[in-house]
Amino acid sequence: MNKTAALVGGSLLGGLVLLLVLAQLGPKSAPGNTEEPTIDEGLRGLMGTGSPDGEGSDPILMHPDHGMVDPGDVSRLASGRAVIQFEGEDGRIEQRYTYEHLEPAARGWHTITSPIAYFYASDTELIVLRSDTARALLVQNKPQAGTLEGNVEISLYEVANARDIESVEDLDPTIVCRTSVVNFDDNLNELHAPERVTGESQDWAFAGTGLSLVYSSMDDLIQTLRFEQREYILLRAKQQASNDATDSPPAVVRDPVGSDPPDSANAVASGGLPTSDSGQEITPVEHPDRESLASSIFYQLVLSGEVIIERQISKDERLTIAGTRLTADLAVQEQSLGNLLAGAVGRPSDLPHLLSSMAGVPQWSVGATGARTRAVGMEQDRRTVPWAAVAMSSLISTLDSGWAIIPTAVSRYAAPVQSAQPPTTSPPEMSDGDILITGKGPLSIRRLTKVPTPLQEAGDVWAVMDGQPVTVTLPDGAVSAGQLDYSRSNARLRFSPSSRYELNVKVGELGELMSSTARLVVLLPDDGRENATALVEGPGRFESESDLIVPSGDGPNWKSGSQPAGESLATQEETNVMPEVFRISWLDGLELRFDLEEAARGAGTVTQDGQLRSAVFTGRVRADHTGGLVLEAEELTATFEKPDKQVALRPGDGRSALGSTDVALKTVKATRDVKARSPDGSLETDDLLLTMRATPDGVPVPESAEASGHVSVTDLENRLTANYLFVHFADRVATDDSADQETGEGTGRSASVLSGQQLGQDVDHVIATGSLLLEMPDDRMALADQLEAFPLENRAVLTGQRVQLSQNMAQVTAGEVWLLEEVDEDGALVRLVRIPGPGVGTYVEPAQPLTPGSERVIDKDEQLRLIEKRMGASRHLPGTGQAAADGSSDDGLDDDDGDDVRLVRVEWDENAEYREVASEGAELTLLGNVKAEYSPRAAEYNTIEAQRLEFELSNPLELGDQGTERRLRTMTAIGNDEHPALLQGGRYTDGTRGVPILLVSIWSQIVEYDDVIEKLETSGDGSMLVVDYRSEDEPIAGSEDDPWLQSGRKPMIDLTGRGETRFDWTGSLVLDGGRGKLGLQDDVIVRHRPLDERRVMRLACQQLDAELSSAASVGTDPMQLAGGESMSLALARASHGVTIHAMDRIVSAASMQYDGRRKVIDLDSDDTQLVSVVEQGSAFPAEMTSCRWDLVSDTIEVTEGRPIRVPTN
Repeated sequence: MNKTAALVGGSLLGGLVLLLVLAQLGPKSAPGNTEEPTIDEGLRGLMGTGSPDGEGSDPILMHPDHGMVDPGDVSRLASGRAVIQFEGEDGRIEQRYTYEHLEPAARGWHTITSPIAYFYASDTELIVLRSDTARALLVQNKPQAGTLEGNVEISLYEVANARDIESVEDLDPTIVCRTSVVNFDDNLNELHAPERVTGESQDWAFAGTGLSLVYSSMDDLIQTLRFEQREYILLRAKQQASNDATDSPPAVVRDPVGSDPPDSANAVASGGLPTSDSGQEITPVEHPDRESLASSIFYQLVLSGEVIIERQISKDERLTIAGTRLTADLAVQEQSLGNLLAGAVGRPSDLPHLLSSMAGVPQWSVGATGARTRAVGMEQDRRTVPWAAVAMSSLISTLDSGWAIIPTAVSRYAAPVQSAQPPTTSPPEMSDGDILITGKGPLSIRRLTKVPTPLQEAGDVWAVMDGQPVTVTLPDGAVSAGQLDYSRSNARLRFSPSSRYELNVKVGELGELMSSTARLVVLLPDDGRENATALVEGPGRFESESDLIVPSGDGPNWKSGSQPAGESLATQEETNVMPEVFRISWLDGLELRFDLEEAARGAGTVTQDGQLRSAVFTGRVRADHTGGLVLEAEELTATFEKPDKQVALRPGDGRSALGSTDVALKTVKATRDVKARSPDGSLETDDLLLTMRATPDGVPVPESAEASGHVSVTDLENRLTANYLFVHFADRVATDDSADQETGEGTGRSASVLSGQQLGQDVDHVIATGSLLLEMPDDRMALADQLEAFPLENRAVLTGQRVQLSQNMAQVTAGEVWLLEEVDEDGALVRLVRIPGPGVGTYVEPAQPLTPGSERVIDKDEQLRLIEKRMGASRHLPGTGQAAADGSSDDGLDDDDGDDVRLVRVEWDENAEYREVASEGAELTLLGNVKAEYSPRAAEYNTIEAQRLEFELSNPLELGDQGTERRLRTMTAIGNDEHPALLQGGRYTDGTRGVPILLVSIWSQIVEYDDVIEKLETSGDGSMLVVDYRSEDEPIAGSEDDPWLQSGRKPMIDLTGRGETRFDWTGSLVLDGGRGKLGLQDDVIVRHRPLDERRVMRLACQQLDAELSSAASVGTDPMQLAGGESMSLALARASHGVTIHAMDRIVSAASMQYDGRRKVIDLDSDDTQLVSVVEQGSAFPAEMTSCRWDLVSDTIEVTEGRPIRVPTN
């Protein structure tokens, strides 16, 4: 390629280089030759011989009056219009010059009128230079200096068969540059355009004043280029050309290169903010091309003063970047002056279209072949590698696209940037997607002598923008920082704070991000990174504030964003406006990730659409809300998805986190040391996951929450600890007593609703698993493997190998427990506990019973310790009926620390139910081989066995204001024919229950006990056994008033209870402990064997009524049947067929009365039966009407003899 062709750049500033053509034409002359040339010498010196670079044929000279002119007869060209044409070795035209008049002047200067120069860069490219006049100094046949004046214009035409074009009057140029004066000096290698310079093409336009250019004559490379005052640079949005093959041949033919800029590998620059020559380290790309750097040329582009970059989004919206200085380092692989300018500024028609619609989401271009290509390794057609243009466009586009993926904003405190003074001529009108660079200040490009440290490979760009502060603004958001830098090889954009200006990011009404030390880094997609990422490196905070409008008065319980159908909150008559503030802060950083998907936008342009997919906050993250909600964690991650309907970021807000409805919050995950609290409760866990959804009106709400690790949840009444917790949420509807619509909300419960309005979230499903502990009001606790609850239905199920419920010192152990609440027919709240299977219940309390008006103070640690010990003492597992594998027992439970405690234990095989009515009593029902044990003190046990056992408990208020526990009202034990109900109380010599000291057992099909009146009753066949094995030397309660016992004489029949006594009946037993009475009905048999004797006293009758001594009273403890010192009878009455077998005597009578104090028995007869006494060995009984039997003296006194009937015949 010859030198002239190499000058063809077709670039933004490349047209100005064509002014240097004058400096490249003509023969050389000896230095110092100042003799004024003749016209012939001047023309010959101007033309030279051969082509301008010394190759090809001699020039072809043509004159309109003389035709073709011999090069030796150049005098004919001195006046009049002429044409000078140069051809290459192949005979094709390369250059062509025309003018109206040429006139030599003094000292080697020449004046040319209306010069026009044609440079045929290729078969499809033609460059035309023209001006009103030209004045040039020739030294040794070479122009050394000169001036072009008046309408200086340089144009590039891209047409087919460009070498056949002789006139361009009817053609439209691809590029045109204009100015009024151009000065050049080849000795100083300088070019100046002191007046206003403009340039324009289909893709760009520029204007500036005071152009200065210094180049090197050694390598044709620019050393410096400067505009003293820039006006504007306009980059137009590229429109994709039509590929219709049926159209006429294209007027513009371009080189087959991709429209993308060269991509870089995936890496993030870290460390400081290096300038071009600082040498400060920067994180390299993953695979830097160091060899390409070795052959690169390095330039620095600087825009100082005021820099304003604007991008047209729509008719009324623009993206604006403002600062006070923009510095960019470039790595260029160009070898000549012309191609350097072409590469440094670029051919706009080949610029990648990297810009996107900022109202939505970011876009990145796809190459013409559908794939990205790297600059390194491309065919080195130096005219088609627009490095500086790529750099500028990439920077602008990166700011544009990078902004779109930052869901946060610029400081409200950012100092406003003063707008630039209006240019002399307004910039061209902008269209959507256009970029305009304005401001007041110079533009300069200078060549660097060493490799700038930040550059990683050929084609790399490192740009830094400073400001007071640097600001990026959008119609609904902004970013500001002390400095902005961009690395093309790392595909990274970074905002950094300074000592004066912190990082601030703002998006519309969403909120504001602030940090005085953190940097905002945007990692863009490239060939090593498919998706985009935005990072905040360091601590920061985010705040969002909005107005919450709520109605005043006592109307429905409205929440944020909720109102009656067809009516907005703003139109309600009485409303209050409350500020709603959300804040989140972190110490380590914030990471935002974006996925890309191809989408068609615009007129067939293929772009990539970026969607926000995740946001990760790290380092002691804290989020709080006006309502008192606070969330803390080491890391917080939010994920997003594409919604299938319009989703609001906040109630009443129809825009998403990116200022559109293209993104919906999907999940929020908090990890490591998670803590959340609100006025209603708190949560602590290792990890927390929230899954979000949108309500029908588009409000984002939580759908479910999952907590794992060590989970602890506390509300106003309850506390739950577990290893895993799942919570599902349901929509809450507005409630109003005046509403005429009702809906069912659980068993027996209804709620009024107004137009089905949704006001918030209610928990409708809860699952908790793993080492679960639930603490509830009234000292209720539950331990289980799993909890499943349905709060709206007021029911919960506890399951596990050992589900344990406790309240105060009571505990229930089972495999499954149901907790329910419902409203009965009277509107009272009913609490139910159901156990659909076998279980065990225990109760531990101090020995002193709770009395009305007293307070029991139990230390909670002591309570838990006793429960723990009791759990170890449980000898049966639910449903097995077998001893526990660990062999634990109740031994030692009562002796702990010397405290006297009472233990109650209940087992059942089928099911149990506890029913409690608020402010009323409670009922407990147990089914299936029920066994209850009560141990009031060491070695004392009381047992109840039945197929069904029912307890009725009192209202705690019945004990007075200090009462906190329910006391027993009644107990009913029900058996069957094979297994009657059994009540048994015994005191033993030791804890093995081997030999009893005292024992009372009652069997019957139904046994009922009323604790209020201390009365026990049975129904059906039954028996009662009383065993008293205490030594006769041990005093008997009440014996101090017994004269016979005090005398030391032992009665023949001792009914004090010492020994063994058995009662049998077929009707009923009534034991009235309150009044000390005992009654038996139907077929009553009483057997008594005194202590250490074999003789048995037997009493049979149909009815037996007795009064017990005070020591034998059952007392207030329902199961303490052996609590008295004895079963001594103070008075007994037997009737209807009374028979007594004692020693060797049989006594029968119609009735009998026993006086326990006097130790006498009075026997009476009736009309059907006389008193009869049969002694052993007697053949005939002694009969009488009545008698008295003295048990101490063993004598019978006849008080009324038998009547003697005398026959009348």
